[in-house]
Amino acid sequence: MERNGFIYERYGEGFAVKGLLNLTAEEIVVPAEIDGRKVSGVSDGAFKGLTHIKSVVLPEGVEYLGEEAFFGCESLESVTLPFSLRFMGGHVFYGCENLTEIYIPDGVGEIGECAFSGCTRLFRVGFPASLKAVGRKAFFGCSCLMDVSLPEGTLTVGDLAFSGCTGLRSFRFPDSVKKIGNAVFNECTFLESVRFPAYIEETGGALFQLCTSLERVELPEGLAFIEEGTFETCTSLKDVVVPKNVKAVNVAAFAECFSLEHVFYKGDRDDWRKVDVDTANLDLDEEGSELVYFYKETEPYSSDNFWHYGEGGKIEIWGK
Repeated sequence: MERNGFIYERYGEGFAVKGLLNLTAEEIVVPAEIDGRKVSGVSDGAFKGLTHIKSVVLPEGVEYLGEEAFFGCESLESVTLPFSLRFMGGHVFYGCENLTEIYIPDGVGEIGECAFSGCTRLFRVGFPASLKAVGRKAFFGCSCLMDVSLPEGTLTVGDLAFSGCTGLRSFRFPDSVKKIGNAVFNECTFLESVRFPAYIEETGGALFQLCTSLERVELPEGLAFIEEGTFETCTSLKDVVVPKNVKAVNVAAFAECFSLEHVFYKGDRDDWRKVDVDTANLDLDEEGSELVYFYKETEPYSSDNFWHYGEGGKIEIWGK
């Protein structure tokens, strides 16, 4: 059905926008009603590849943005999303390279796979308090993102979710996060600061691979494995705090971390001997490694490598 420059299809008791009649239109304002029925969705691929579109306003009542709805709209600069929105499909804004900011309304629970991949000028994202999941490659290659803080209530962050975000400086996981995927920060070359959830049992491999500006990381309590390639080629990494719970340091977890000075382990030397450390991790597997420091609350009598938390939670090495 065609009305007011749009193509529609039935969606529930109302309509969804299926396409645009004027393929060179630059400003898109979707009406709230057609023939007395609510416009409640945007169909899969509705505006896909329409490179002339610069701005989009979606009305209250729209609840659904389909897969690839604005895929490849490379001139798109501005999008107004309604408070009624509840679902955003995968690849929904993929390749919208001129989109600079987006505010996702409360009520949206998931940012789908590749939702904003290739949005190379995107520098500000307003995350909804309702967010539960960030999908695989959701922000892949968003090179202008600088500081990201996910809201409390977020549970999962998918593989490669922020990979290639070369402008990213700082990132904060809320304590609610239970799962962190593989290579989430791969090639985030300017990443300097990451705040993990207070407790998490597992993270994916290659988590910080090629994060060449990262200097210090405190791994979360509960973590059982430092997975394969976690810090591989983090050439500026100096200090890592490792929880006592760790059972294994897997293949190449610290490969090519040539600046590493201190591994601050929260257990003692006997505990560290029980950790299965793969040989491809500098000399962390060797007895008496000068890189590994052991936690001791009170000043020790021996001159072994010991550390503790000083004022304000600052790490201090005993005897130095």
